[in-house]
Amino acid sequence: MAELSKYQKDQENIADYLGQGDAVRFANRLSQDIYPKESLMKRGDALRHILWQAKLQQQYGTPLAALAGYAHELAGGIEGQSGDEREMDLINNKIGRQLGSENKDDSELVGKALQRSEEHTSELQSPMYLVCRLLLEKK
Repeated sequence: MAELSKYQKDQENIADYLGQGDAVRFANRLSQDIYPKESLMKRGDALRHILWQAKLQQQYGTPLAALAGYAHELAGGIEGQSGDEREMDLINNKIGRQLGSENKDDSELVGKALQRSEEHTSELQSPMYLVCRLLLEKK
């Protein structure tokens, strides 16, 4: 298993305190094992957010999972997270909650989460998406 960063370990400790520890550990460790060399705004980041929100949705329901996701992104904004990164995370969080409500079996959930993380990050890297973003930013 790949080594977790200090940030990920701190995140797990805080999550334990808030009752989210199992979901955060599941998401962190699985995404780290599958994509050990990928950082923010990549497939591993997308997978981590999708799995985290899916597990929270399964454990606590959509309202509390959504609240945890929005609170996490609000904290990220305070700490200097970019708008693009926050937007990507919010989309992945929503995908995760949807998958969590549709899939109760972990192996099925992981398979669909992998597929969606691949799809979403490839969409964000497409030339058409990048051109549209540039045009919208100039307005």
